[in-house]
Amino acid sequence: MSIDLEADHAQEIVPAVIATLQLWRRAVEQAACSLRRFQWKSEYETNEQLFTKNVVIPLLQKAGYDHVRYNHGISERGKDVLFSEIDKFGRIRHCAAQVKAGDLSQSNATLLNALLNQIDDAFSLPVRGPGQNEQYYIADLYIVVSGKITSEAIERLNGKLDRRLIGSVHFFDRSHIESLAGSLWQRR
Repeated sequence: MSIDLEADHAQEIVPAVIATLQLWRRAVEQAACSLRRFQWKSEYETNEQLFTKNVVIPLLQKAGYDHVRYNHGISERGKDVLFSEIDKFGRIRHCAAQVKAGDLSQSNATLLNALLNQIDDAFSLPVRGPGQNEQYYIADLYIVVSGKITSEAIERLNGKLDRRLIGSVHFFDRSHIESLAGSLWQRR
């Protein structure tokens, strides 16, 4: 776009050009947001690592958590992802996520028992990373599943948990994740 401006009309046109450029900037930003919208991939239902790295970790970061890190492996101690936040009193609140691919139902007793052991480990065993002199315990654990979690599975898990942990264990399945991602993915 070009225009010949006479010196006496420049003061009238410059604000209009600036306003037009600001509109273009907003249009480009909205288009970029639309392109970055969250898209569910069928591989998330079977590939735990892909689901964790492409969905869970970015979602926690976009939700504003600090120090989000992948922790999966032989020394995870029930904590696939570690993250933290500063609470309203200015203290660090440490959290973790145990991530599973697929569905979580009461009919899969093997998975439920393994998950109960992982929940117990997550709270009873401290976090100590490489090069860290300090260890800490988590306050909350999020069970994040790429499929569906049945209410019976949650009831069965809660029924076998130490009563002191019930309010500190949270369950998120695909529908929760997609809903959260729909709103959080738009954030920078």
